Amino acid sequence: LLDLLELYGRLFNYERVGISVLEGGRFFDKQERGWHNPNKPGLLALEDPQSGDNDIGKASFNWSAVRQSFEHAMLVLVAAMSEWESLERRRPQEAAQKSILGSIVSIPERIQRHRYYVQHTTNV
Repeated sequence: LLDLLELYGRLFNYERVGISVLEGGRFFDKQERGWHNPNKPGLLALEDPQSGDNDIGKASFNWSAVRQSFEHAMLVLVAAMSEWESLERRRPQEAAQKSILGSIVSIPERIQRHRYYVQHTTNV
């Protein structure tokens, strides 16, 4: 997860590189494909798996905010991991109760209560 967040949040060169899911997934040069848009150079470029000459990323909206969210999530996770490792050295049992992933993905308490209610009042 950290590698994915770092790649797409910090390292990936959106100005020059596009993404394809075909043939197991690969990257390609946007310029060679003619998909580089000088007015929006950092725009996401995604090859349409149904039609290889169609860029389904060209209509993406506010991609820079998504990229910043990936980077932010990576930084929060790295900090949470460091904090957890420190806690594990001092109080291992307390560290075992913590969720590192919960630092970026959490379920609101109201949803947790609802899930508990559904689990205990239905036969599901």
